[in-house]
Formats: sequence, structure tokens, C-alpha cells
Amino acid sequence: MSEAPLQRKKTSDAKKKEKDSASPSTLENENVIVDQVDHLIEEETPTDEVLNVQQATSSIETEKSLPRKATSISLSQQPLERVTSQAVSQPRTSQSLISPAVKKILPKWIEKPHRWVSPSPKQKELLAAWIKEWADFLLKWAEVTNHHIVRLLDLQEEFPFNNPIIKKKLSLDDLQLIGEYLVENGYAVWLSSRKDRLRVYWKTLEEFSDDIYEWAYSWGHEVVTLLDLVQANEPWSNLPRIDLKKIMELLVKTKRAEWASKKDKTVIKFIYL
Repeated sequence: MSEAPLQRKKTSDAKKKEKDSASPSTLENENVIVDQVDHLIEEETPTDEVLNVQQATSSIETEKSLPRKATSISLSQQPLERVTSQAVSQPRTSQSLISPAVKKILPKWIEKPHRWVSPSPKQKELLAAWIKEWADFLLKWAEVTNHHIVRLLDLQEEFPFNNPIIKKKLSLDDLQLIGEYLVENGYAVWLSSRKDRLRVYWKTLEEFSDDIYEWAYSWGHEVVTLLDLVQANEPWSNLPRIDLKKIMELLVKTKRAEWASKKDKTVIKFIYL
């Protein structure tokens, strides 16, 4: 009975001794494995520098994957301009490009596209009304823009004869019809046989002679030359010189001036009552 416990004790001591003798080697192996795992974790854990590179690379790849319209996106994170629906809906030609003087005389039908299409010649009354309406406006436009000579080709590029807001403009044939109406009614004359230039009379020479007389009186001018009138920077200063000479003749004829020299018909002396 006493030998069995003794034998079990010896067996237990032998296993303990064997375990104790194996512990250093096992622990050493475990430490090596732990070190290797830690090393692998360190390799897989990105540093801040690596993260920065990865983020930049990711942003570039994202930018490349976007459609072409999105290529304006920058890594510098510059603020993008916000486009509102109101700005998109505005016409291509801004109202600010129209001079205030012209804006005041614009007719109510300015945004109606059919007004830029002349009626058929068979519709005589309708065509006559259409021509007169445009002719009246052309006279007002010439006055507020101080045009005395109008080239039809230039007129085709002027608002509202050319109206990009509604993508309509008058043809050369239409402008010739309008010009012909002005000529027939004494408001203009053709300056060429091709009928491509008009001398427009939005004010008569008699009315201009009154303006020049009042101008000379207010400034106290006694003797005035043709060159003085051209350089006066007044609405009549850009009149054709032949018309300025006619106005000087009118002033002499109405006894508001006299020729300063009988030989030189470009210098007058005013007579103030």
C-alpha cells in the first residue's frame, strides 16, 4: 500500500523536473515568435509620412476616375465658384452692355422675335406699319447715340437691330426697306448708289443753326471758324462738314451772322441783337 503513493510521487517529481528543464527553451521560442509578430505589425502599421503619401495617391486616383468635366478639382483645395440657377438662366448678352440712352427708348416689343421678321409684301398694310415702326425707332436711336451717318453693315451689329437675347437680327434687305422709307419721307438721303449708307436727319439744319447760335452766345464767341465748330465737342460737331458749311450759310442768310471774309466762307462773325 505504501509503494503506490511513493511511485506516484516519483512520477510527479520527474514530470515537474522535465517541465522545469523545458521552460527556458519554450519561453525563448515564445519570445522569438512574439518579436516576429511585433515586427510584422510594425511593418503593416503605416507611419504619418506613409499615410500622407497614401492619402495623396488616393486623391489623385479619385480625380483620374472622375469625368472630364470634374478635372478642375485641385488638390490645393482652392475655393470653387458657386454657380446659381439664376446666373445660368440669364441671357448671354447682359443688359449692362446696352447704353442707358438706348435702354430708355427701347420699345415694348423688344423681346418679341416676330418683330424681326418683315411681313410678306402681299400684306401691304402690315408691312407698311412694320417699316414705319422700325424707321421711327431708327431715328430715335440715331439721335440718342449721336449718329448722323449710318452704315447698314454696322447697324446689323448694333443692339437692338441685332438682338442676341432672342437670337434675331434684321437683314440687309429689311434695313434697306427702312432706309428707303426715311428717304421718301425726308428724314434721310442715300450716300451711295449701293444704298449701304444713310445720312440721317433726326434734327433739321435749321434746328442745328439755332443750337449753334445759342452756343456761341452763351460762350461769348464773336468769330467762329469751321474748325472751331468741329472741335467744340457738341452734338453737331460730328456733322458732315458740308452740312456745317450749310448751317453757316443759314446763319448769314437769317442775319444772325456775317462772313468775316468775303473770300473765306469758313469763318463767320456773329451778330447779337
